[in-house]
This record gives sequence, structure tokens and C-alpha cells, in this order.
Amino acid sequence: MNPHHTRTMVAPERPGPLPPDPPRQPPDRPSPMPPDPVPPDRPSPLPPDPAPEPGLPPH
Repeated sequence: MNPHHTRTMVAPERPGPLPPDPPRQPPDRPSPMPPDPVPPDRPSPLPPDPAPEPGLPPH
């Protein structure tokens, strides 16, 4: 294995391909995931209980 060849392929010293990483994430949303649409009063991800399907008898 030639150390010179490996050095050419792996060049962590060059911060060239690194800069494009930060601008990838917008400053508005630091999190890659969108905000939870679930309100704080209902932490359950399930739909509202008092909303049965049409045609079914009430609870």
C-alpha cells in the first residue's frame, strides 16, 4: 500500500468539503425533524377519543 495514495484519497486536513455541511440546516429549524403536531394537553399521538366513526353508537 502506498502511503502517498492513501493521503491523496483521505485528506481530513483540507476543510474544503466540510463547510457545505453547516448551511445544510436552516437556522430557523435546528432540529432535522418537524415540530410535533400534537398539542401539549394531549401528549398521546392517537386521534381524539370523543370522535367515533360515523355509524357507530356513542361510547
